[in-house]
Amino acid sequence: MPVNEFHHVNIRVADLEASREFYESVLGLRAGFRPPVGVPGHWMYCGEAPVLHLTLRDNLAEPPPATGRIDHVAFGARDFAGTKAMLEARGIAYRESKVPAAGVWQIFLTDPNNVTLELNFPAKE
Repeated sequence: MPVNEFHHVNIRVADLEASREFYESVLGLRAGFRPPVGVPGHWMYCGEAPVLHLTLRDNLAEPPPATGRIDHVAFGARDFAGTKAMLEARGIAYRESKVPAAGVWQIFLTDPNNVTLELNFPAKE
C-alpha cells in the first residue's frame, strides 16, 4: 500500500493559544475545522488542507516526547523580503540560507515549542 500524499504533522504544545497565534500571524496558516477528539487542540490549515495539528501536552512536568531523528518541518513560502521584515519587526530570530543550485532561498526559525521550521522561497522572487 503506497503512500500517496502528505497528511499532517502533530506538535504537542505547552501553550495552545500562543502556538495557534504564532502559526496564524507568522506563517499565515489558519485554524479551521477539527472534529471532537477528546484532547484540546487546533488544526492549522494551509489552503484546504489541515497540515499541522496542535495538541495540548497533558502533563507539562514530563518532557515532550522524543521525535527520533526528525530535525525540522518545512513549508513552501512566498515573499522572502517581506517575511524577513515581518520576523524582524516581531523580534523573531531567524537564519537565512541561499541554495542557488536548487533555486531556493530559505529561512529557518523556531516556533514557541522549540520546533525548527524551514520556509522555502523561490529564488526568482
